[in-house]
Amino acid sequence: MLKIDCPVVISGEKSLPNSVFSGDCGVSIPKPSRDYEVVIVGGGISGLSAAYELRDMNILVIEKEKRVGGHARRESWKGIWYSEGGAYFAEPEGEFEMFYNDLGLQLKKVKKPVKSFFSEGSLFDLSSGFLDKNGKVAVEFEKFKRDIKALFPPPKLPVEKADPQSLKYDRFSFREYLKPYSRELVSLLDLYCRSTLGGSVSQISAYWGINFCLGEIESVYSLPGGTALLAEILEGSINKAGNGRFITEAAVISVRPAESGKVWITYIKDGNLETVSSDCAIVAIPKCFARYIVKGLSERQKTAMGSIVYEPYLVVNLFLRKALYRVSYDTWVSGVNFTDFIVSEWLDSRAHPNSVITVYSPVEPYNRKLLSSKTWINYKVGKIVSDLESVISGISQVVDEIRVFRWNYPLVLSGVGALTNIRPYIIEPFENILFAHSDGQMASAVESAIWEGKKSASLAKDIACKSKRKS
Repeated sequence: MLKIDCPVVISGEKSLPNSVFSGDCGVSIPKPSRDYEVVIVGGGISGLSAAYELRDMNILVIEKEKRVGGHARRESWKGIWYSEGGAYFAEPEGEFEMFYNDLGLQLKKVKKPVKSFFSEGSLFDLSSGFLDKNGKVAVEFEKFKRDIKALFPPPKLPVEKADPQSLKYDRFSFREYLKPYSRELVSLLDLYCRSTLGGSVSQISAYWGINFCLGEIESVYSLPGGTALLAEILEGSINKAGNGRFITEAAVISVRPAESGKVWITYIKDGNLETVSSDCAIVAIPKCFARYIVKGLSERQKTAMGSIVYEPYLVVNLFLRKALYRVSYDTWVSGVNFTDFIVSEWLDSRAHPNSVITVYSPVEPYNRKLLSSKTWINYKVGKIVSDLESVISGISQVVDEIRVFRWNYPLVLSGVGALTNIRPYIIEPFENILFAHSDGQMASAVESAIWEGKKSASLAKDIACKSKRKS
């Protein structure tokens, strides 16, 4: 392992207070100080999408981090935007395309080569011809693409719009579907699934394995810094519609139905407890936390929420004073301490002398606690840089700084049977409390988050209207 001779800066999302899990904050819950039509817990893409749809109403978004956006976050270095979370979008169509158009969000088609695969010293371009004379994997990948494009009916996102017959792919693993294909192709797709679907080809369902591959067969779209600009535009549009829409650095510890028919939402900010009320609450956070925060859920619903597996993640950005690799936008690498890396300045038309390489390194859920250890993270970063040397020779000599962002629960495992055995229970509204998060689709995609947010907003409007009529 190479010794790292540059600064390594580690940051990450905030942890929730222990009172969320114990159910005891030590003092009595205060009465509501303000009332809203809708309160949204969580300012990720789901929460922001819901708030955008409800922007003409009296709403409040409560977010535990300093800024909203969830996994859609970016920073810049020497004029290069880089992502600390989500990297790209599927090709926009239908409601998603309409949503982006309404926002004025202009996605950029990622120029080829989009995806490459590095294995055993050889690099294969999977999108526009081979970068190596040994084209076995790339040729078979073309066959795989033709095969899944021919499937009818295909698995769809959102699940609500899928033909019921396509749900048969939820009953078995993606690995089982891939039986006719070679070990080399399965190895490539395993990297992809661990990076995007929270588990290996043996763990995830064929439904989501096929769907995600279909979404990225022809082209992907992105923006400088990944998906973060979507969050920034949503936040700006919500603020433009009215003041005081956001409370940040505030941890919600309780969401409960009140006898009055209202919902009480209690949060901690600056060490103080405060409660607000609303006609409807949208809980737009991972279900593993929602099950503790929402009071009064049935055991069946809590158990279903608790059964979801989330994969932790490190996003490692390397700042290079010299650009050494601009061969492919996204490169998948086998047998190393990460799944893939992205050239952050790929979308920029300017010629940068510098470069930022964004590395995605999923962590096994049983190692989640290691994310709190700076010693372990520094060790992991050293392994990542050593592994990168096999693909980008000399990279360790031109690194000025490394920034690591640790995510504890970013990726839901799109497991076998999850759509039929888990999903129906986790998305059930509880009185006037709705749930909106990408895990409601059992797939961690920006499109999942948008859909769940928009869907909950539509239901919230109905609840708020009924409440007005009663009063």
